[in-house]
Formats: sequence, structure tokens, C-alpha cells
Amino acid sequence: MTKILFVEDEPNHIAIYKTKLEQESFGFVSAKTAEEAIPMIKVEKPDLIMLDLLLPGEQNGIDILAKLKKDPQTQNIPIIVFTNYDETEFREQASALGANDFVLKSDVIPSQMVAKIRQILEQTAQ
Repeated sequence: MTKILFVEDEPNHIAIYKTKLEQESFGFVSAKTAEEAIPMIKVEKPDLIMLDLLLPGEQNGIDILAKLKKDPQTQNIPIIVFTNYDETEFREQASALGANDFVLKSDVIPSQMVAKIRQILEQTAQ
């Protein structure tokens, strides 16, 4: 089963995407902070990560992205930055660090996000 890790601190977003992804036969795990996400990624070995930028704690999504792309164990995991924070600087930083996509939460509904996840998984499998 393809596993998605959603790094998100908003309980409503977690619940919505957990339901939708499980309906679409994806495995689903979530983390609310960078400090929770990094060790979870090593244990759970997700096939794709949906990553919010604004997270509680000392590290944000950009920090997580940078760490994951530098680590040989995690550098090939596809990452979709999935945020409401639409700043050009963050978009450019995410792209430079190796994010596969940058999606604004307000621009997609869950079924569109599932299609995007499938597309990226297909592209990265080749």
C-alpha cells in the first residue's frame, strides 16, 4: 500500500485528507511538527510527503525539506509543499531545495490533491 505522510498542524485538514486518502486506498500517517516528522519519516518510510510550511515548534516546513533532501535515506521521497503561505520567496526556496510541487491549500479540493499525488508518484517511479 502506498503510504502518504501529511506534516500538518491543523486538525481539520488532517481529518479531511486522512478520510480522502484512505478512501482512495492510500496508507496515511501524520505529524504535527518538524520534531515529530523527521523521526517518523525514518520509521514509516512514506512514499510521498505532503508538507505544510508553517508549523509549531522551532522548525518550519522549509527546514524539514532541507534536511530530507540532504539525507541519502530520504532524499528521493517526493515532497509536495501544501500550504496557505503564498510567498514567492518560499515557493522559490522550496523549488531550489527539491520539492516536487508547491500547492496552495485554497486552490485544490481533496480529489484534485489525490490526482496530483498520483501524478507525482507516477513521474517519480520512472
